Amino acid sequence: MNAGDKRHADGSPDWAAVEQLFHEATALDDVAREAALAAAGEPTAGIVRRLLAGDADASILDRGIEALAADLIGQESRDALPAERFGPYRVTGLLGRGGMGTVYLAERDDVGSVVALKVLWDAPLSPARRERFMDEQRTLARLRHPCIVPLYDAGVQPDGTAWFAMEHVDGEHVDRWCLDRGTDTPGRLKLFAAICDAVRHAHQRLVVHGDLKPSNILVDGAGRVRLLDFGVAGPVDLVHRTTGAGAITPAYASPALGADGAPTVHSDIYALGVILLQLLTGQWPPLERREPSEIRAVLREARAVQPSNVDWDDLGVICSGALSLDEDTRYQSVEALLHDLERVRAHYPIGADPSL
Repeated sequence: MNAGDKRHADGSPDWAAVEQLFHEATALDDVAREAALAAAGEPTAGIVRRLLAGDADASILDRGIEALAADLIGQESRDALPAERFGPYRVTGLLGRGGMGTVYLAERDDVGSVVALKVLWDAPLSPARRERFMDEQRTLARLRHPCIVPLYDAGVQPDGTAWFAMEHVDGEHVDRWCLDRGTDTPGRLKLFAAICDAVRHAHQRLVVHGDLKPSNILVDGAGRVRLLDFGVAGPVDLVHRTTGAGAITPAYASPALGADGAPTVHSDIYALGVILLQLLTGQWPPLERREPSEIRAVLREARAVQPSNVDWDDLGVICSGALSLDEDTRYQSVEALLHDLERVRAHYPIGADPSL
């Protein structure tokens, strides 16, 4: 390791040094740039060289240094545990990987509590991104609902890696939970109503989820719905700059989002419509099934398999109202969607336009 080498004791790159050197190198001529890179040593120089090469093909201003680094550094660095301790928490195992980070099982030795600890990928690259992360966590800490997995703690490692700790829920994805237990239609609608109530709670506090899907909705041992992964969420008034489209799951994303769109209340409602259709039919709903006639046809097939005294025609109207491609005719709030859902469950007429 030469004198200019920038890395931490565990061998991981010093991302603050990477960012600083990259910006300095872009302003230097070729000779001065090479001298600066040589003085920096490895691995900093190698990473910056690859960032500079990427910048020649795609502007950093267009993609951002985080996106380029994610491509250049590759999956291997994401798989490596960056540290064994995050604040007071000690990592004890791997729970899973998502679109934005890795989730570990962790323990707090002083009180003996067990948490799910999410470590964000590539967060060390941008101080601005780290600050947005902390802003989001302060916002999410305000959410207090029995069906929303609570945020316990959040922090930033010395190298800039952002993390947050939340309640560890030993549960099963809501769709798999229903399939494994043969849950009837009223039971599925009860679970979905709880999901909607949790999302309504967040929306009332100006927070959108941004990536609603069954794998982010668990049912615990007590049969209670638990929403998690609000890590891709953001305040409604800040969502365009705090949430990247890359974190969104296409099968549940509103078409209005587009390639560079950002989640909104309307896109959360669309995702809820997809989830409802999936729970009612017991199968993954293909994306092309968006027309009201097609939605009703799918529900008629489901009704034949799992008959109940629920008004399936009204359920078709509710699904169509949530899945409308036109945001003006889509449910304008989760409150309105939940209102109609509760009326169906109580066998009352719904308020949505039956022509939907």
